[in-house]
Amino acid sequence: MALDYSKFPVKAGELRLVSLDKWAADITEAEWKLRVVSLGSLPRYHALSYRWGAPIDEGPFKTYTNELVASIKVGDGELKVARNLLDFLIQVKEDEKLKDEEFWIDAICINQGDRSERSYQVSNMMAEIYRRADSVIAWLGNSDTHTERAFEHIAKVADRNNLRLLGIPTGQTGSEHSDGDKAGWEAIGKIFDRTYWNRSWIIQELVLPEHVTLRCGVFSTDWDVFVKASHNISTSHLKQFYDNRSIEGTPSATISMKASRNYGVPAILEATKSSMAKEHWTNVLLYTLIRSRHCEATDLADKVYALLGLIQGPQGIEKLPALLCPPTEGSDCSPGRTYLDVAIQLVEDCGDLLVLSAAEGFRNEKLNGADLPSWVPDWSVKYPLGLRVTGYKDTKLIHSSFRRTRICHGKRSSPFGLLRLTRVSLR
Repeated sequence: MALDYSKFPVKAGELRLVSLDKWAADITEAEWKLRVVSLGSLPRYHALSYRWGAPIDEGPFKTYTNELVASIKVGDGELKVARNLLDFLIQVKEDEKLKDEEFWIDAICINQGDRSERSYQVSNMMAEIYRRADSVIAWLGNSDTHTERAFEHIAKVADRNNLRLLGIPTGQTGSEHSDGDKAGWEAIGKIFDRTYWNRSWIIQELVLPEHVTLRCGVFSTDWDVFVKASHNISTSHLKQFYDNRSIEGTPSATISMKASRNYGVPAILEATKSSMAKEHWTNVLLYTLIRSRHCEATDLADKVYALLGLIQGPQGIEKLPALLCPPTEGSDCSPGRTYLDVAIQLVEDCGDLLVLSAAEGFRNEKLNGADLPSWVPDWSVKYPLGLRVTGYKDTKLIHSSFRRTRICHGKRSSPFGLLRLTRVSLR
């Protein structure tokens, strides 16, 4: 019998938590229980950040899909889950520390068959669920033959004093260094090759919480270790080392192009977290949109909606501007409409026209069937197109020229250098 969610009704501000009720050797025979709590009561729980599909596109994981293939017992009913989540539940069942904990897992704690509930929880509660969790577990999937060495090597790279010992002498370029622990570098490449790093939703899931644990099979480490390792790779000769070794199609390529791009993700997310306390919400949103172009979302509108949690809450704005509010039932929630709305809101509130620099131009592919104005960035395009000026705020000469900028609406207008913007109109 399928799980009856009506036995666990949730009202506004409430969520379900899941925990192991009865252990069994076979995961399909283990029993899980749900309980409903108010988020305002500050319950203790771990929130899971993961990918529904295959954790990596090779080996035994190639057979993994988003399909719900395995049944688990929840209460007096059964619920089907995808293979990658099943692997995590097995880890919970077998881990002495985790098996007594409560979790918030979207595929279990949200009634996926109830569109209204799913929409409300995702739009109105998900950011706070991750923000208030005791910890977030970032699940990279089951381990493989590279995982243990990868975690060991990442811990070494996180300590900058170890770089010389790892075959990266200070002052050498990426093309001149010795291989050092070649297997260690390849193992790190395999970790960053995992599909987890390409999800748009991981941005808020990793930026908002106070504490994150990164887990791959039985191996785990604190998120800060990955942040430090990512920073050291991105700001040292290791960056050139990675870039040189990820040239696709060369015999010596041992690190994929995807891994070469993903190694900087933890450092970028930490910088995003820092900027939330100092920057205007428009800068936080726009810069994150630009930096996350490579990320994926099943619904392309989520390329925007997955980031809105960053600009709300204690360090952001209390209420979203009208054009950024998640769509209501029956409204136009298409990616094209969403991208247009966010562009208008940024032009009106940003104080500069940086959003225009992210537009792809006519030669690049646009959303299929979407009549998107040429000045509106198409965030579904994964590549960093446009003028690529995300670093302009750090350039004093350019930044100073934007200080006088004021975007006005209606009949009011203010000079923007040689330009005068009087209104935003759609044609």
